[in-house]
Amino acid sequence: MAASLYDIDLSRGVIQDRAVQSYFNLALELSDTDKALALIAHCDASGFVIKDAYSRIASILYSENKNHRSFIDMSSKDLLHGDISPKFSMMLAKAYALLDDAENAVKMADYTCSICNQTKDIYSSIASILYFEKKDFRSFIEMSSKDLPSGRISPTYSMMLAKAYALLDDAENSVKMADYTCSICNQTKDVYSRIANILYLKKKDFRSFIELSSKDLPDGRISPTSSMLLAKAYAMLNDAENSVKMVEYTYSICPETKDGFSLIAANLSITTPSEDIFSLYKRDIELGRMTSYGASQLASFLVESDRADSLTEIGELLYSAFPDISDFYSSAASVQFEKMNIEEAFRLYEMDFSLDKISAEHMSAYIRSLAKFGRINKAFELLKDCMDKDSIFYPPAYSELLPHPDIKNIEPPEIKQLSAEDESIHNLALYYASASRFVDSNIISEKVNQLYEAAERFKDVFSSCARAALEDGNIEKAKKYFELDYKKKRMEYYSYFQYSEIIDSEKPKKYGFSILSSGGKKDRWLQNSKDMHKGESCFVVGTGPSLKDVDTSMLKKCPVFGVNGVFYKEGLNITYYTTISNFFWHHHTEQIKNVKCERRFILDRFKNELSSHVPTSWINSLPPEYKDIAGQKMLPPFFFSKNPEKAISLGGTVLFVCLQLAFHMGFKKVYLLGADHNYGQPESINKAGIQNIIETESQPMHFSGNQFPQGFFPIDMQGCEKAFNISKSVFEADGRKIFNATKGSRLNIFEKVNLEDIV
Repeated sequence: MAASLYDIDLSRGVIQDRAVQSYFNLALELSDTDKALALIAHCDASGFVIKDAYSRIASILYSENKNHRSFIDMSSKDLLHGDISPKFSMMLAKAYALLDDAENAVKMADYTCSICNQTKDIYSSIASILYFEKKDFRSFIEMSSKDLPSGRISPTYSMMLAKAYALLDDAENSVKMADYTCSICNQTKDVYSRIANILYLKKKDFRSFIELSSKDLPDGRISPTSSMLLAKAYAMLNDAENSVKMVEYTYSICPETKDGFSLIAANLSITTPSEDIFSLYKRDIELGRMTSYGASQLASFLVESDRADSLTEIGELLYSAFPDISDFYSSAASVQFEKMNIEEAFRLYEMDFSLDKISAEHMSAYIRSLAKFGRINKAFELLKDCMDKDSIFYPPAYSELLPHPDIKNIEPPEIKQLSAEDESIHNLALYYASASRFVDSNIISEKVNQLYEAAERFKDVFSSCARAALEDGNIEKAKKYFELDYKKKRMEYYSYFQYSEIIDSEKPKKYGFSILSSGGKKDRWLQNSKDMHKGESCFVVGTGPSLKDVDTSMLKKCPVFGVNGVFYKEGLNITYYTTISNFFWHHHTEQIKNVKCERRFILDRFKNELSSHVPTSWINSLPPEYKDIAGQKMLPPFFFSKNPEKAISLGGTVLFVCLQLAFHMGFKKVYLLGADHNYGQPESINKAGIQNIIETESQPMHFSGNQFPQGFFPIDMQGCEKAFNISKSVFEADGRKIFNATKGSRLNIFEKVNLEDIV
């Protein structure tokens, strides 16, 4: 109703500026962004300005779906009129940072300072996005520290600074930042404990940890978690008195804390009198603070300290006083097995089983132990009883019972009975891998498909069945199972390695492979750069001798990918730069650090060795080696990664990496330069694998003589040609093409063209 009244005045041209502002606010409350944009157009005509108009609309349209590029495009319109507030200029800075655009993020932070110097955490908030999450702590410190002189930094970010220094093992500056945090907010929890944990606890320097962490005690800043870490540190130094004091302190500030005395009892030195340790466990029992963890530690202690005769009495006390405790006798059984008291161990397991106090983990261990010591029938009956009783499934135990003739008649519970988070579901792949040896493949397929439908995150189950078939020497069966995971896009890259080694078809290699999993985080810039150069042409420039005679002025109209030592080529403007060679990296670190380009693509493993302000994507790579079916180390079969933001495939040459990046960015035509593919060796070298090639003045391998100062470098001609063939297939299957514009090149895989004819 209100909106229609506004529209009447608007249509008659009698609406006042204040009413326009109110109508604009109403439109945003109703998420009517079209109306809001129309009102901005009206204001532009009348000369009235609404503060943050475009930015407020952009935040509605794009913030929730994290479309940072669109947010920037719209919000930046407020900048043109100087009508943006510090709140939204900082949102712009963060949006640039989330796109890994450090230059523009800093510019917007500078702008925010210019319009409101008291805005908190201006540089720290973008530094945390650009650097802290990537563990580039040196760069984080450098940028975040700009908030310190004006007192703009909040306790949250001053503590991040303290942690960054600690992670760089800079105790002095870390403590200074902790001191500063206390000075601006004395109630911040665990100020010193958090950095002490990083600096000392992981190094097991318990004395230094105690000294620093204790500084949180006087002002009551220490949390129960940190005070228990102090208690454990004292215990590790066999200081029972102070360890006990810290547990008492923790119990006083947090009544919910459990197993405090049990924790220090388990960590005190073996020189501590056993009666003293026993008394600590009893204190948790008396205070009602014991859980299954403390009970498990107590059971192990009783057996190891020759107090096993009191197990039954204490077990009865625990189970009656603490209904949630389980596995007391089973924990003792585990120690008895270590002592090879087999019959006593089985007796203790049976006690927990009869009392229904045994967990799935210990039940599985019990069944496996029975099978291991030749009691197959007993183990089988227990497994079947558990399955019939409550559908608990024990795949590890199942695998131990494969010799039993009736084991194939036991099936796991229906998938629908298991939630996606149920611990049992994590082990089902082991069951299917084992059962696939004797269960019809159609039944296995049905079961695995049910598992995939129940939990989308599960992958590689059919591949587990394939590996079982390979162990049995059934190659055809393995192929079929691998193919199912491949078609469903449920295959992990290591399974793809095995698959590609045994299949006859070249289809997976020919058309590339979308990596389903990788060890590192996705690169944000690459995520947002897909098809950013769609339909364009580019040059991929290698460092072969022919580059010496290339007129670089001819390359200025297209983006240029440069590799390794191309920065030594005078006049060459590099758009994107990458290197993957350990040999090259360690001899040219400073040049790589200062290379002039729009963006670098560097392997993630070099991250801690390089910091500079050149925008960089830290790319994950697949493992340099993997184990084949027989357990032998092999080079990975090369394939073309279609999503390099997850991981990129390394294959014989750094040019292969550039081709994957170029494909991802959408380039339609790629021209190779400096790809001489001639190392002064016979043509047969491409069947010789990796070799170290010696470079001499009379036989140069690069356009400049300082590429590899050690005088030799490794090449893999076989890998190069394999990678180039895959690249050609991937590009041409998508209607794109790679050309070789290198004069005198021995690389004949791509169509050859003259540079002069294409520019």
